[in-house]
Amino acid sequence: MAATAEGTLLTARHRRVQAGITARTLRLVAATWPLLDLRRLDDTAPGWAAQALGLLRGGHALSARAAMSYFAAYRLAEGATGSPPDVVAPALDLEAARTSLLVTGPVAIKQATGRGTGIEQAGRDALSRVLASSQRHVQAGGRGVIVEAVRRDRQALGWARVASADACAFCGMLASRGAVYKSEDSGEFEAHDGCGCDVEAAYSGWQPPESSLLWEDRYVAANGGDEEFRAQRLEAFRAGRVPPPRGKHTPQQLRELAAYMRSGRA
Repeated sequence: MAATAEGTLLTARHRRVQAGITARTLRLVAATWPLLDLRRLDDTAPGWAAQALGLLRGGHALSARAAMSYFAAYRLAEGATGSPPDVVAPALDLEAARTSLLVTGPVAIKQATGRGTGIEQAGRDALSRVLASSQRHVQAGGRGVIVEAVRRDRQALGWARVASADACAFCGMLASRGAVYKSEDSGEFEAHDGCGCDVEAAYSGWQPPESSLLWEDRYVAANGGDEEFRAQRLEAFRAGRVPPPRGKHTPQQLRELAAYMRSGRA
């Protein structure tokens, strides 16, 4: 959570702006769906994907530009001095986005009908997956700008993942670590299809939002109740320092944590 009231308001406004960009883009992508003939997938998929890809590229660019404006204002509100670092807005990975569209759309329809699902239902299910994937690609524009800006800003402590209380276990675990992300070695912003997490820069005085503290409590429970370690992290948060990380998590640890939280015991 931002250290200043102005920073908090800027972040809230930025979240609304990004949500609006995403929603408009997804409506446009959904409007292209009739171009995909469910009974002539091989013939119509290339044209549909090209139309949808153009929309994702536009939404991604809008998301990036909005994040650049937000970051400059947020940084100033949080007390940073000088000009913000020069950041080139990341371009959409066109090949990755096109692959996502085809896999979640035509390929998913073929797989579903092969398992006996009716073609109309398969189409509806695929559209939901297409939109969830599209959300990830659009929001990668803004997320990428903030992550790169923090890396280049010597006054920034790091960036934090901000997840809602009902986020998935993977996102919640990453959010619980606080503002420990800065260099490439500390990790990228990992997002799954439909991910609703935000990213916020941390300057002196930044503290974790309530949602992150909730996930921290669950994470402590999942790791045997290490209250002493949690106290050290909270002390660092409140002093405006980068909190001590728990260290890198192996894929197996992530799977175990996700399974633990899904079990309802956390």
